Amino acid sequence: MKAVPAALYIMTALLILSLMAPILTQSQEVDLSVTVEPRDPCVAGYPCTVNVSVMNTNGMILIDYLKLITPWGAFTRNLGLRELRPNTTLIVPIIVDVDRNSLEGPNFVRPVVRFFKKGEVGLKLVEGNASSVMVIKPRINATLVVVPQSREITLGQPLSIQVTYEVDGVPRDYRPTISVYLDGRLSIERELNGTSGEVGLSLPVEGEGNHTLIVSLCYGIGCTDRSFEINVRRTVRVISGYNKEELRAALKEVKDERRLLQSAYERTVEAGLPIPEDVLINISIIDSKIREAEVLLDRENISYADILRVKMLLNQSSATISRLEEDLLSMYKDKIIEMISRAMGEVEEVKNINQTEYRAMKDLLANLTSSVDGLNLTSAPDLYSNLTQEISALEERIRVIKERAAEEARLLSGMTVSLIFVAMISGATIILRKWKSQLMKE
Repeated sequence: MKAVPAALYIMTALLILSLMAPILTQSQEVDLSVTVEPRDPCVAGYPCTVNVSVMNTNGMILIDYLKLITPWGAFTRNLGLRELRPNTTLIVPIIVDVDRNSLEGPNFVRPVVRFFKKGEVGLKLVEGNASSVMVIKPRINATLVVVPQSREITLGQPLSIQVTYEVDGVPRDYRPTISVYLDGRLSIERELNGTSGEVGLSLPVEGEGNHTLIVSLCYGIGCTDRSFEINVRRTVRVISGYNKEELRAALKEVKDERRLLQSAYERTVEAGLPIPEDVLINISIIDSKIREAEVLLDRENISYADILRVKMLLNQSSATISRLEEDLLSMYKDKIIEMISRAMGEVEEVKNINQTEYRAMKDLLANLTSSVDGLNLTSAPDLYSNLTQEISALEERIRVIKERAAEEARLLSGMTVSLIFVAMISGATIILRKWKSQLMKE
C-alpha cells in the first residue's frame, strides 16, 4: 500500500472547490435566471441602455433591484419590490455610462438581481452569466456659432445672444448641452432639444468693466467653445427736477430704496451670513443725506443752490444704495455657489454605488444652480434658506446610500463565505471517499 502525499489531496481539494463554487451558487436558485439581452453597439463616452431579462419559473417573487456590473462601474435600477409571478419574464432597461476610454470591441457585463421569495425568509441574490456588450469609438463633428446682440451694455441690462449649433456622430437619442460661463462662473446650462438648431439666451451681467463670456457646446466626450468680451457701463439715475414736487417724488423713491436695503440687510443678519464691513457705515451716511434733503425741501423759500444740493444728495444716496445692494447680492451668490460646489463633491462619492441616485442628485444640483441665474436681492434670502434645507436632505440621502452599500457588501461577503464553507466540506467528502476507495483496492 502506497502512501499518498497530503499536499496532493490539498491541491485536489482546492481545485474541486474552485470548480464547484459557481455550480453551488447557481444551484441554489435554479428557478430564477437573469440574463442580458443582445443590443446594438454602445458608443464610448455616452449613456447606453442595456435590457436585463429576469425569468421566474417557480413561486412568487418580489424584485428589490437589478444591478449591472460593468467595467465602468455598477449601475442599479430600483424596482420597489415589483411582483413577478411564476412562469413569467420581466425585461428591465438599465442605463449605463460607458467610459470614454473604454476599449473598442466586446466588454463583459454581469447582471445581479436581489429579491424576496414568498414563503421564505430573507433577501436573496442571484448573479447571471457574464455577457458581452459591443462598444465602438465615437467620431464627432461639432459646429458652434455665437452672435451677441451687442458687445457693450449698461449695468442692469441683460445680454442677449443667438446660438446656432450642429453635432454629428453622437447616438440618436443623445441630447447635447449648451453652457454659458461669465468670468469663469457657470451662468446658464441647458439641455438642447436635438443635435442641431438655434437657441436664444439672455443673462444678466453684473459689475462695471470688461467681462469674458464663454459659450460651450458639450456632447459627452468633449466641448466646442466660443468666447468674447463684453463691456458693462454703469447707468446713473439722474434726478432732473427743478421744483419741490418733482424733488419730493424723487426723495420718496430714494427712501423706498433705502427701506428695501434695510429689509435685505436684516434678513441677511438673521440668516447668519457675513455682512460686508462698510454696509452699516454707508447706511448711516445715506440716512444723513436723506435727512439733509428733507430739511432743505421743508424750507418755505428754497433757493436754486438748495435745489442743486438736494439733487446731488439724492443722486449720491441712490448710487450708494445700488452699490450696497450689488455687494449683498454678490455675497449671497458666492455663498450659494459654494454650498452647491461642496454638495457636488459629496455626490461624486455616490457615482460608483448607485447610478440612478447619482443622476437624480446631479439633476437636483443642476436645477439649484440654474435658480441662481435670476437671483435678486428680494428673493435671495428665501432661496438661500430653501437651498440650505435641500442640501441637508441631499447629504442625508448620500449617508443612507453609503450605509445601504456597506450592508450589501457585508451580505455578499457572508454569502461568499458560506458557499466556500459548503464547497470545502463537499470537496473534502469527495476526496475522502476516493482515498478510502483507493486504500481498499490496494
